[in-house]
Amino acid sequence: MKNIKVVFGILCLSLLFGAAQAQSNPQADKVIKASQAKFDGLSDVVADFTYTLSNPNMKKPVVKKGVVTLKKNKYRIVFSDEEMYCNGKYNWVVLKADEEIVKSDFDPEEGLSPDRLYKVYEKDMKSNYDGVEGNAHKVTLFAKTDDGDIWKTSLWINKSTKLIDKAIMFARNGSKYTYSMANIKTNTGVADGIFNFNEKKYVDMDWILTDQSE
Repeated sequence: MKNIKVVFGILCLSLLFGAAQAQSNPQADKVIKASQAKFDGLSDVVADFTYTLSNPNMKKPVVKKGVVTLKKNKYRIVFSDEEMYCNGKYNWVVLKADEEIVKSDFDPEEGLSPDRLYKVYEKDMKSNYDGVEGNAHKVTLFAKTDDGDIWKTSLWINKSTKLIDKAIMFARNGSKYTYSMANIKTNTGVADGIFNFNEKKYVDMDWILTDQSE
């Protein structure tokens, strides 16, 4: 269960945007809105990513590689050691080392679904345009209050694709979460079925099903 929060954070990779609505830099606002419009116009996104967690108290960073598939309020995230599915009704987290599946209800008002994350920070963040680095616009989002774990997020938004190449989230405890995208594919025709998880298959294999849904 300790990695569930980390897995959710991956969704922020391409979706941490609505911040420019208040106290925003005009150039940052322009870049963010263009990216949001691009994402909203896509039927689906599939990408490889590298996730890195570092902390001053860690001897070495944790690095994980995986694949994320996004389709409106549905998503699938695949690591070598865990997976996450959301079909718009239920969420499933598959913890392979523990041979456990955690099922919960999808809440569109509280969940971290792709179509919601653009709006999560509308009232809680302010933005700054840092300039161009390589083929990307760099935008930094700052929390307006001391609430929440993340106080700053830096985004590198590709000038050509208008999608995020990299995001770094800075936590108040000194942790740093880095997400790098590669091989981004859009409008691939992903079928809704891939966002469903076959519970019965794993229960028949004597895996534990922790059902938190109502």
